[in-house]
Parts: sequence; C-alpha cells; structure tokens
Amino acid sequence: MIGNVVADGAGYTYKRLARTTQSFRKALVSDFGYSPEEAAALRDDRWSYLGLPIFDPGDDQTVIAVIYMDSSEPDFFDDDVPDRLERITEGINDYLKRRGIRV
Repeated sequence: MIGNVVADGAGYTYKRLARTTQSFRKALVSDFGYSPEEAAALRDDRWSYLGLPIFDPGDDQTVIAVIYMDSSEPDFFDDDVPDRLERITEGINDYLKRRGIRV
C-alpha cells in the first residue's frame, strides 16, 4: 500500500477480504508484491488499512512521506475516515509550505 501511495500520489484504503491467514498471505504476494517471506513476517490480525501522502512543499507532485494506519477492526476506515484524514494531510502540506520546510 505504501508503495502505491508514493507511486500514485494518492490516498488508499484497503479492506482485507481474506479470512484465513494463508489466503491473506497469498493476497499480499499476488496483489501487493510482497515476497512470501515478507508476507509471513507480517501480523495477520489487521483487517483495515489506510495510507495518505505528504507532498514536498516545493513540489506538489513529489511524495516525501506517507501516513500509514492499520486496524484490527474490519471496517475501521469507513467512508468518512479517509476524507477527514486527507484534510489533515492537506493541512500538514500547507504548514510545510508556509514554514518553507524542505526535505
């Protein structure tokens, strides 16, 4: 997910559909490019995921950081949460610009 956020410069949410640990790890490999070893090392009790970009203040196209969250609740990031968090990241981006902070 973090790679997708950086590559696309857009926020993402993901709701895990795989009910078993084995099918979850298979989805990580096939859908997200994890190696089998990387997938095996991850916690299997996460069900909802969210990633939001933070942009370079001097270049609104370059992602310099990602805010990443996950939850053990299946529907934790409902339709309203990403919108609210996106407004927060916009505020962070505006703050960085006003302060002239360069990374």
